[in-house]
Amino acid sequence: MESWVVPLMIVLAFAVVLLSPMLGAVDRIRRRVGLVCPMTKRRVTVEFVEQEALGISKAEDVCACSEFSDPTKVTCEKKCLSLADSPS
Repeated sequence: MESWVVPLMIVLAFAVVLLSPMLGAVDRIRRRVGLVCPMTKRRVTVEFVEQEALGISKAEDVCACSEFSDPTKVTCEKKCLSLADSPS
């Protein structure tokens, strides 16, 4: 085996050990957005639950929408999730 392979493997192992907590750090945040509902075509305010890791966020669910009489009981198909990650 080449003399540089073992030190490289050690450095890579340390990098994995040191970086793995950062890669696994995931926060759940809520974000409120005004948008046009893809179903009703009306302007609504939607609150998304997003998963954020390494500065990148991805909408996972709709937790409130002004289209409903009780905004926390969202019973639609939640097609607005596809709009959540689009640039405004």
